[in-house]
This record gives sequence, C-alpha cells and structure tokens, in this order.
Amino acid sequence: MLRTTNVDHDLPDIEISYSWSWNLAQLFVYLLLFLLCLASVLGWAPQKAMTTTKMTLAYTVTALLGFAVCYQIPILLWPQWPVVFVNRFGIRDKRVSKSTIPWQSIEAVSLRAFRGHKYLELTLDPAVARLLFAKKLNPLPALLNKLLGTRGVVINTMGLKMEADEVFDLCKRYRAAAVGSSTLLWR
Repeated sequence: MLRTTNVDHDLPDIEISYSWSWNLAQLFVYLLLFLLCLASVLGWAPQKAMTTTKMTLAYTVTALLGFAVCYQIPILLWPQWPVVFVNRFGIRDKRVSKSTIPWQSIEAVSLRAFRGHKYLELTLDPAVARLLFAKKLNPLPALLNKLLGTRGVVINTMGLKMEADEVFDLCKRYRAAAVGSSTLLWR
C-alpha cells in the first residue's frame, strides 16, 4: 500500500508496501511446488525407487518450500505493512537496513537491471558505507550484494506496489531536495 503523510516541507513521507496480487501468485507457486515435492517424498506419485541421495534432496527441498510457504502467508495476510520508507531525510528498506540511510551519504542512485528485473543501487560514501556495513545493514543481504558485485546497497522493488522506475524518480527528487541541488547527475 502506498501511503503518504505530509511533513513540514512540500515532500511527503512515502511508505511502500508489498503488492497483494504478486504475493498471492508467489504463494501459489510455492504451495504447488511444495505439494509436488511432498507427493514425491510420500510416494503419492508413481515413480521409480528413489536413491538415498535423491530422497535426502527431496526432503530438503520439501522443507525449504514449506518454510517459504510459512514465510509468505503473513506477508499475504498483512500486505499493507510498509517495507520501503522514503522521506526528506533518507531512504530505508526494512529488508536490508535497520535504520534510514541519509541522502547526504548517498553518492549516486543507479537503476540497474539483472535478467530483465530492475532494481536500485545506492552508491554510498566510503566512510558511511563502512559504518553501515559494520552495524546497520542486515548481514545476509549485504553479503549477497557483495557476491553480485554491487558497490552499494540494493533496493529490490520486486513485489512492491511501485515499480523500479517510479522509486528511482522518487529517489532523484528527494535526494535533490535534501542535498539542495536539482542539477545532480543520475545514472
């Protein structure tokens, strides 16, 4: 859900939440795969005898898909919970950061694409990046970002109510207002 609340400047605080329809489709896919794996493990589907390795793999995949279904249900039931917060002070993605990343510490905002999926990359000031990566970023997303070769913080917009282009334009506007210049270079 996209909610705005006015602040003392002309830029409102924006909260972006998950899309209900996207999460319903994702839950359906997880549930279907879970039931297929469960049918294979319990022998409901006609098949040849499984080796120990295949059986272990089937049990592991079934357990992981079960966790994915359990994780997706609360998101589907309460999709209005905001995930990304954008205000005149900075941006925060609850999935990545424990606190707001100030606009003054962001050197560049880039719109990137990987296999047809667009995402935002926030390139941070090196001193601030060391502080954020040490204390305020969740360790797993930060590690995955480094493995993918990104130099900053990745804001994934898949499944949110706003597309990557809209969030990118929003970030441009808010950062320009916070830094005090509308002539910033954007990539």
